[in-house]
Amino acid sequence: MSTAKLTTAPNRRAVAQASALPLPIVASLFASLWRFVRTELQNSNVYLLPLRLFIGLGWLRCGVEKIMDIHWLTGQALVHFLQNQVGQDAVYFPFYQHLIHTVFEPNALLFSWLVIIGELLVGAAVMSGTLTNLALLAGLFMNINFVLAGVVSPSAFYIVIQSVLFISNVGATFGIDRFLAADVPSIFLAAQPTQNRPGIAFEKWSFLVLSLLLWVTAAEITPFIRDYSPHSVDDPAMLLFILATMGGMLLMIMFARQLPHSAYATASTAVDFIDEEHWEMTESLEALALQS
Repeated sequence: MSTAKLTTAPNRRAVAQASALPLPIVASLFASLWRFVRTELQNSNVYLLPLRLFIGLGWLRCGVEKIMDIHWLTGQALVHFLQNQVGQDAVYFPFYQHLIHTVFEPNALLFSWLVIIGELLVGAAVMSGTLTNLALLAGLFMNINFVLAGVVSPSAFYIVIQSVLFISNVGATFGIDRFLAADVPSIFLAAQPTQNRPGIAFEKWSFLVLSLLLWVTAAEITPFIRDYSPHSVDDPAMLLFILATMGGMLLMIMFARQLPHSAYATASTAVDFIDEEHWEMTESLEALALQS
């Protein structure tokens, strides 16, 4: 009996020590997680996190809804949708009508699966914050195609929200992009965790070029606008005109924010010089007027 007691006592102590070992590890992990959460909550764009989750969930829902519909899996739903939109004269732009008849309808099965897979991937990427900005650009591309096909709602709201999420880099808040950004520094791919990063020269000038292209596009869309009344928000051409104009403004702001401070200092110096010259000229004219 004594031998059994001597044998089991150390075993009980070993079991107790082994069961106590994970507690410091769990406490350390919890503390690290809490520090991460508190750090992320300090980001100025954290208020947009619910919007990011909303958009991601919306894309996932659309993708799951289509993959459960046999007509979408066979391409029949896409053909019916496109023919219905063209028949109702909802497709305003001739070039898109041409695309529907020559590209989309003959390859309906391929484009049906592209839409389904695209919606699922965009939803998963936006929800998890993985290559968020690339996913948002893909979402914008799909929504713009929906508007070109005559479907204004809810694409209009998706376009506005996704544009805001893109410029705010919210994918780097509680997202995998926070860790990917170091290896993927392009804002067109991964959300960047700081707005004050140096930026890539190509990106800076691409904002300017894209801004000008959007304003040119807005001007080209104008002849296709059919409705200038207060209900014109249902007009796809009017909606695209407004979105292109606003998008150009947003991209111009992004371009201006990436200009070096020396550029603003030079501009300020030039303005001060012009003001000083104008003031001296005004004084000289006043003096001549008094002499005369």
